[in-house]
Amino acid sequence: MDKPCLHSYIKTRLLLGLIATQTHNELTTAYEQDVVSCRTHRRIRSKQELKAWVTPEESPLTEVRQKLFEEKTMFIMFFMTNGPLLIHQVPAGTPINAIYYCDECLKTIVKKLDKKRASSTANHVKLHHDNAPLHMNNILVNYLQEEKIKIMAHPSYSPHLAPPDF
Repeated sequence: MDKPCLHSYIKTRLLLGLIATQTHNELTTAYEQDVVSCRTHRRIRSKQELKAWVTPEESPLTEVRQKLFEEKTMFIMFFMTNGPLLIHQVPAGTPINAIYYCDECLKTIVKKLDKKRASSTANHVKLHHDNAPLHMNNILVNYLQEEKIKIMAHPSYSPHLAPPDF
């Protein structure tokens, strides 16, 4: 179907009262996904357009707005020279402190390293992370010393350097 025919079909379906998603579904069923693309847009309206006359008994119209920020997901990632070793998704609302980081991440990493490199784990693993207070906490440093994992030094006062840059 060429574009003018497609355009007139969409207009006709709109005049018949079908919503855009129904029309899109009909077209993709008939002509496959390659022919039709569904595009959404947001119309920014002025405050004048949002005003409406209501009687004293009616409640004013509610304007539905998009959230200011989308929800974010935090990941803690550990890499080896050949790719990622652990990708840990932090549950929403969970505070990350030294105990959480040690129990949920470092202990998992040590187990994975033991499986992956059983003979070469002792004295050959080096961990590189920045000088954040969480990473330099005594709980973490003591645990890493117990596991014989060396901590690589990170330059002081270098916020522009990230551990993956090395």
